[in-house]
Amino acid sequence: MFETQQEEEVSTALTSMGFEVKPEQVKQIDQAELKVIQSVDFIDVKLAEDLIDVLDGEITIEEIDSLIQDENFDELPDEAINVIVDALNETSDDIKEEFEDNVNIFGDDNYDDYVPAGSVVDTATRRTVVAVTAATAAATGAAAGPKPSGGSGGGGGGSEGPKRRSRGGRR
Repeated sequence: MFETQQEEEVSTALTSMGFEVKPEQVKQIDQAELKVIQSVDFIDVKLAEDLIDVLDGEITIEEIDSLIQDENFDELPDEAINVIVDALNETSDDIKEEFEDNVNIFGDDNYDDYVPAGSVVDTATRRTVVAVTAATAAATGAAAGPKPSGGSGGGGGGSEGPKRRSRGGRR
């Protein structure tokens, strides 16, 4: 039934936890992921089942929705987030977009290796680029010094805001 000893061991472990798994599901789950599933099983059996669905091969929107909508999703251990990130990095942009619509990928360092939909860089790199850009802009603004007021008795610099917004569009 199973092609490798590892597949049989994973199947036996998941079955002993009460999960009904098919051979094709077991092929995609390695020992590290099995340990994560076991740790999640202590939190919530349904959450562990949803995690198995995400890790067992091609992820669907329904599977990712079920996982992230679980009331205990925020309780997942770091190792679980890391295996979810690995799985998502191998999936299509529509699945990633669904995930990103529901999870703040920039709010937790566990998502540092996650590559968002339509991107080629991970979130850690993107945060660095944004920070460097902001620091450069702040340094450039500080180096330019104060702008002359135009002699109209204050408030002369206020007209810059709307002009910038209309040229730059959404920020």
